[in-house]
Amino acid sequence: MRLHRQLTEAAHAGQADEEAEFLRQLTKRAAAWSDDHGYPPTTNT
Repeated sequence: MRLHRQLTEAAHAGQADEEAEFLRQLTKRAAAWSDDHGYPPTTNT
């Protein structure tokens, strides 16, 4: 049972790395899209 937990935790750690990288790429793309489309509007006057 302990081995199963270790394997599960290792799998989750690897998955977390992949998710972190995915979120990094997504954030980068979202920032680029925002710049291209002028969103969000920075002028509230």
